[in-house]
Amino acid sequence: MSAETVQTANCSPAYSREYRDLTGGFPVNQKLRLMQWNVLAQGFIPLDEFIHCSSSLLELDRRCDQVVQEILHFRPDVICFQEADFIHHLVNRLETNGLSYCFQFSPKVDSACLGIPGNIGPDGSAIIYRSDRLQLVQSRELPLDEFAGRSALFCEFRLIVEPVSSSSTFYVTSAHLKAKPQCFNIRLEQGRYLLKSLDQLAHEKRVCYPPLFICGDFNAEPHESVIKMLLGAFSQNSPEWDLHSAYAEANLGEEPEFTTWKIRESKRLSKRTEVCHTIDYILYSPQSVQLLGVWWIPDRHLIGLHGLPSSRFPSDHLNLVADFELRRTGVDNS
Repeated sequence: MSAETVQTANCSPAYSREYRDLTGGFPVNQKLRLMQWNVLAQGFIPLDEFIHCSSSLLELDRRCDQVVQEILHFRPDVICFQEADFIHHLVNRLETNGLSYCFQFSPKVDSACLGIPGNIGPDGSAIIYRSDRLQLVQSRELPLDEFAGRSALFCEFRLIVEPVSSSSTFYVTSAHLKAKPQCFNIRLEQGRYLLKSLDQLAHEKRVCYPPLFICGDFNAEPHESVIKMLLGAFSQNSPEWDLHSAYAEANLGEEPEFTTWKIRESKRLSKRTEVCHTIDYILYSPQSVQLLGVWWIPDRHLIGLHGLPSSRFPSDHLNLVADFELRRTGVDNS
């Protein structure tokens, strides 16, 4: 294991993150780095009233710069965002830094951001990818309910390698499930819809199940039914997609203590609330993907007593970063 310093922005102090290397010293052929991040919609900031974080720290330009600095540091191949109402600002900044990132965006149909004066557009899920390493094969929205009121964003990618083969293709999904603790049944149903859609996609292509990554803010703690379902739904009928959680695999089966920590007193809440728990995940299919390592979340003392966001951290969620290698799997059945 190793620790590395992350410089979040010129105006912010640095912080350290531990890298948990799971390779055992074995050589790696094609490393694939994924980042998962609910970046906190700019439109929600006037509503959420993070009482320990001054408004100057939550200005759009500053937060954009901090998010970009994190991306510049980790250089992920694929980034799954939620609440990404400022996605165009981010991609423009990445381009000015000489990075070749493209993106797909799925705006939330009923985004609360649209009701905020001076909003910059709807929030939603986004997938950003390095166009110098990956070719986008297809992108679509996957409904999370019967009426398609909320969708997950799906992308199929192919690694730009020679020779091109089925083993260089993989699926990525960015999902944001229903919030509020009492909505656990809705989240469970959304998870079922998502897995059903992914299964149908694989059958449409008539190929062996490609490597699969499902990243997102599921608004569900590890013990909740939707998480247990996601980690076990495919195990009997489709063992190729028997999903594991990257961070739990790197921590003896235990998820991080928290991925979001917020202290709020807002117009949407009846009283001051403090929430500190794990609801963000990177899930992957271990039959076709080898987990190489993860960047562990920062310690509590680095975040401080006032939670997220802060001068160091631009969102009320921490980002997750994991490294993988695609295994060589079955052949095309078409």
